Amino acid sequence: MLATIILIPAGLEELTISWGGLWNIEGSVPWANLELLGKSLNSSDDESDEDEYNVLSDPDISDEYCRLDEAISEGPLRPEEIKDVQAYDGKIGSLHHYTSLTQVSISIRALFGDLELNSPVLAKPPSIRLIDMLPSNLEYLRLYGYEKGRSRELDDHVNELLGGKSKRLPNLKESPGMEQCDQDFIKSRSSSLIARASHRNEWKREVQECKSPVRLTRSYYRAMGVKKERVVILGSGWGGYTLSRNLSAKLFSPLIISPRPYFLFTPLLTDTAGGSLDFSHVIEPVRVSKSHVGFIQAQALSVNFSKKRVICKPAVIDYSVNRVLTNEEEEEVQQKPGYSEFTEAKQWEGEEKFEVSYDKLVISVGAVTNTFNTPGVRENAIFFKDIGDSRQVRHRVRECFELAMLPTATPEMQRYLLHFAIVGAGPTGTELAASLRDLIHSNFITQYPSLIGIPRISLYDVAPKVLSMFDEQLSQYAMQAMKKEGIDVKTSHHVEGLRWGAPGDQPPYGIDAAQCLTLKTKERGEEGIGVCVWVTGNKMNTFIRHGLDKIDQFPASSVALPDGGGRSGVSWSVKKAEKAGSLSVDGSLRVQLVNTDHKTVVLQDVFAIGDNATPETSDLPATAQVAYQEGKWLATQLNKGNLERSPQQFVFKSLGIMAYIGDSKALMQFPDGEDGQRWYRPSNLTGRVACRVDKKPSCSGQYGQQIFARNGKNGRAEPFA
Repeated sequence: MLATIILIPAGLEELTISWGGLWNIEGSVPWANLELLGKSLNSSDDESDEDEYNVLSDPDISDEYCRLDEAISEGPLRPEEIKDVQAYDGKIGSLHHYTSLTQVSISIRALFGDLELNSPVLAKPPSIRLIDMLPSNLEYLRLYGYEKGRSRELDDHVNELLGGKSKRLPNLKESPGMEQCDQDFIKSRSSSLIARASHRNEWKREVQECKSPVRLTRSYYRAMGVKKERVVILGSGWGGYTLSRNLSAKLFSPLIISPRPYFLFTPLLTDTAGGSLDFSHVIEPVRVSKSHVGFIQAQALSVNFSKKRVICKPAVIDYSVNRVLTNEEEEEVQQKPGYSEFTEAKQWEGEEKFEVSYDKLVISVGAVTNTFNTPGVRENAIFFKDIGDSRQVRHRVRECFELAMLPTATPEMQRYLLHFAIVGAGPTGTELAASLRDLIHSNFITQYPSLIGIPRISLYDVAPKVLSMFDEQLSQYAMQAMKKEGIDVKTSHHVEGLRWGAPGDQPPYGIDAAQCLTLKTKERGEEGIGVCVWVTGNKMNTFIRHGLDKIDQFPASSVALPDGGGRSGVSWSVKKAEKAGSLSVDGSLRVQLVNTDHKTVVLQDVFAIGDNATPETSDLPATAQVAYQEGKWLATQLNKGNLERSPQQFVFKSLGIMAYIGDSKALMQFPDGEDGQRWYRPSNLTGRVACRVDKKPSCSGQYGQQIFARNGKNGRAEPFA
């Protein structure tokens, strides 16, 4: 299916091919046609988008979808119709033209075919040498199934590769499993280690004289006396989690410090609230057996940059269960009446603190929801940042339906309880409204037939439209579609307060979950609601706003100042973005310090990624896509040591944006092309989906989501439904 449906782009960066050992759900064995996969690989062309491919492995002319493919496809439909650009002989063929490909893990069979039975001779001599099959920018190569000495022909290919890689493959640094000693590789990666292992003379002599195979494994590094650098990562979100999983286990010892012991796949969080996904499907534990990543469940309070230590406090107790306010929540309610009850609730937490040392520090703590100091929001609304918030939303919606079914519930109270308000019409708010709409109409209405016609969902925002980051026409379409689905879109509305009790009730307003809430807007006054989910913009948390402000001693070891001007006499602080208050980082994502004379220096061993960082070189959106790319880029630079030699600049590549708008409909918007002239469609988007994106539709979508995408050829928005 991979080879027959998707034509892989020439911008491919990593390729892993494996098969066997798995069974399909119906009991059949998966089968891979290497030649067909090779044809699909070599048929892609990033410079041309005129041909559309939708190749079927076994076309059935009696199937209506196959007949549809024959009618709309301009390129080959069957495997035998794909042109041969090289000799395959049942194998995958050459990968040489994939210049962006840096990592390859592949079976020797895929490149050379099978050996003859009980013979070290290849069944068919390859038409191209191994060194000519590989891309010039390759950095990592693993050949599965290769055993030195089993086949003289294969040994000749591997020896030719290792002998000529300095010229043909200058970036190839790792080739585990070849069991062939390479002087250049050992010299570049081990010369500094050999000098530190004088107590292991025998091993040292073997490495220097190259008398036995050497594999740079973890045990090798430990024996050579290598001390891995400890990379402390604050936060387990997109940036921090991605970084920890991509750091080299040979060079670094990552340690995640976070109150949350799991990674959350935030784009699917709204689906868990809507019931289409289980909560366990969107989280992945940070602490995993046999992982090189350490974990401490704690909250960072401050950082001593001069001593390279992070001051933390434990965060093992489940805060959501005990309903204890976080630092940000406490800060906003501590001046309000009744604050003493919150301080009493926090007595069990204790004041225990501890310090964690680091060699490199990565700050990726994200951001918190901005309430804009709206009265009652912090105490009474539900936010939507974590899995616990999603559970609370779904629980409260169910709770409101049950309260409305009580014999004591008046018709007026039923209308209040079954009015669900979502404040914030960005991607999260819009998708949450759509998911709750699907949950209510497909599930709850059948369970509560006497309440048909009463439930309603309102989406509030101060902006004049929803999904402001989308094209104007797409935003308008989203508003129209949601209104047709029964979602009341209230743009240009200003929320002024939120309290418990029905509209018109007199104070005092006590918290009573058996009653409704009242949302007050400037435009409509008071409205009764059953739940308010607050998903407006972000703001920095207490750690970013206050935990990094105080610098008692200038971190001279982290900053190179020729004149030594930072050591005394000048007050230094962490540089922050003026509006957002996030950490201001340079193009290499390094944290900066600024003094009272407005002089800026860069901390060489402290980085910031994700929502809590703002690069000076570009204005990036606060999305998971940005944090993921930053984490992966930073891990690559640290693994290669580029930041110490010649710092590179991080460049964000937008892959487009998508938003679900309910009733199996979604919006997709792709970025402009690099030339700025033509609309850009990802090259791996092919087949029927690509047909709907590039052309006016003449058929209904057969996928789980209908598509509404911007058509770049005529500049208009065209629905694909």
